[in-house]
Amino acid sequence: SCLGAFSGDVFEAVFLADRAHAPYVRERRWHPSQRTRELPDGSVEFTLPFGDPGEAARWILGHGPGYRPVAPPELVDAWKRSIQELSDMAGSGGVDGKRLRSRPAAPAGFRIARGKNPTASPPPAGSGPSPRRA
Repeated sequence: SCLGAFSGDVFEAVFLADRAHAPYVRERRWHPSQRTRELPDGSVEFTLPFGDPGEAARWILGHGPGYRPVAPPELVDAWKRSIQELSDMAGSGGVDGKRLRSRPAAPAGFRIARGKNPTASPPPAGSGPSPRRA
């Protein structure tokens, strides 16, 4: 990892912090080999060593919006896959502007009314025991 020992091959991960998050990167030192480069728009490109693209993707995702990987392609692909998996779990959105579903699927026994929160639906007639009458 960039913060600990490596096992196997190490690659250089290149990340971009947008203008709003660049000050944090400028003041932070994650690894002695870290390099930063100021970009004309106020964003910062920075590099760190990692042993695995999946690990690097999870690390940058942990910093939230405003950060993304730039290179190598295997890291960018791992990051996009992670975002897609998170989007699938959330039930909406997608990667590269592609929507997965128009709205989340409702759990069994619930319905989603357009523009409203999920509400309990009555069970279909004859689908369960009817209430006892005294």
